[in-house]
Amino acid sequence: MLPGNNSQLVRRVLLESRRSDWEELASSTGSHFHFRWAPVSKQINFDRLSFNFFSQCANHVEGHGELSRKHELFRNLRSYCVTTGEDVFAMTPLTFYVKVTPENVKQQLKPFRQAFESMERGKVASSHFEGKNMWILKPTSLNRGQGIHVAASYKRVKRLIRDYCRGREIPDSTQ
Repeated sequence: MLPGNNSQLVRRVLLESRRSDWEELASSTGSHFHFRWAPVSKQINFDRLSFNFFSQCANHVEGHGELSRKHELFRNLRSYCVTTGEDVFAMTPLTFYVKVTPENVKQQLKPFRQAFESMERGKVASSHFEGKNMWILKPTSLNRGQGIHVAASYKRVKRLIRDYCRGREIPDSTQ
């Protein structure tokens, strides 16, 4: 059982279950196991699971990133809607996936800024927050709510993204 992803809780539950057929192996890198608990799926060789003629499982599903990463989920929903002729924004909020660097931040923010300004002028339906649009910024490389910020102004969004690009620690606030 590798540390992380609530491994201590899982270990305690398995040990307290009084199952005589469960024991923790000294090495977490071997291929002889029935259940592998890992904090990230990179540590699991899915091609080798159950290769040794006994049942093996892990706490991750192969390819889960296509659903668990927000930008991949949106990309897959958009692709599905293109094939079915549906509007992706009928099932998801307005979404922008912005891959920025300090050099391309202005170019990458242009579509967002256009949408933001259209909403400010009332040309696009506003949110349910008393007519005030709120924007959620989530870095793609973090999980469990880390790095998420809520902003109500374009100036704040731009500042958060620039700070993120420069590697600055961004304090949690919703200005």
